[in-house]
Amino acid sequence: MTILERNLYILTLVGVWKPEQWKGVKATLYYFYVSVVTIVNHSFLLSGVLDFELRNIDVVVIIDNLSLLSCLFTVRYKIVTILYYRNMIEEFVNRFQQKPFKPADSEEEKIYEKFDKITKKITILYPALFTVAVSWYSVGHIFRMSPPNVMPYQGWFPYNYTIPKYYWPTAIYQLYAICSAACVNLAYDSIFCSMMYYLCAQTHILKYRFSKLVENLQKINLENDGSVNAREVERRMIGEWVDYHNDILE
Repeated sequence: MTILERNLYILTLVGVWKPEQWKGVKATLYYFYVSVVTIVNHSFLLSGVLDFELRNIDVVVIIDNLSLLSCLFTVRYKIVTILYYRNMIEEFVNRFQQKPFKPADSEEEKIYEKFDKITKKITILYPALFTVAVSWYSVGHIFRMSPPNVMPYQGWFPYNYTIPKYYWPTAIYQLYAICSAACVNLAYDSIFCSMMYYLCAQTHILKYRFSKLVENLQKINLENDGSVNAREVERRMIGEWVDYHNDILE
């Protein structure tokens, strides 16, 4: 079984996660896509910051800009986090395919499937809700456009964007930056939340294994005729459970 498969697929779509099997030209094109997403989001944030500092604007616009800039600032860190900690996320996924995290019996499979269904609902419902909210926000700014003077979003540019041949590419750039940032935001939030739920599944499995451990030790003590070193078996079984607990904490 592969955990976070749906979440990693979303990260691939938004441009911050290249699948390992992609090589050659496909990998080069995807790295270019990653660069575009990173540059667009960072430059849009910079444009908003410069505009906020260099222009005198009213209170309503200040509030709108501050809320947008704070969101873009967190998106910037989310992009950097995914790219920088990719190896740790891969290790997280790979370790869950191995012992002691891999379900050992049908009861553990049921526990895993219960939380896997929750993560599936998150990856479906959260993007749907987020898409509706972002679409509503973007449509409002699109209707506010007044070519060639008013852009969809406030921003500072090192050229005169009121010229028609510059206005529309700049407007498309702003709209793409917002959509890209929103996609990165929902992809990051869903994968982080899913990781927490998979860890919750492991804590439930840990509790189940403890109850099973107690039952097995009681059975060994009752049925032992002296041929088995019960103390050694007990030490080994409890040691394995403690190691599993430490692995979850790690």
